[in-house]
Amino acid sequence: MTTVKAGALAYYDSFTSGLVPVKVAEVITPGPGDRVAGAGTAEVRAIVTAHRGGWCPRDEITASGAAIIPRTHVRFTRSGARIRSDYRWEK
Repeated sequence: MTTVKAGALAYYDSFTSGLVPVKVAEVITPGPGDRVAGAGTAEVRAIVTAHRGGWCPRDEITASGAAIIPRTHVRFTRSGARIRSDYRWEK
């Protein structure tokens, strides 16, 4: 399992805008990146770095650790993006 900290480059998995590029500003609550809700869920604050859909650079996002994915864990294929969820957010 990979440990990810503040300052990492990541994507925010948005339903309407796809994968939005972000930079992690702060890990509010440490935890694994494979849980969407419940006990042990990570909470991460990130800053958008590019225009995507309704998102503009410098917008702030606070979301679960499962919705913000490190860029090293995303692989793009012809059929879409593949996301590995074996990471953990740490302060």
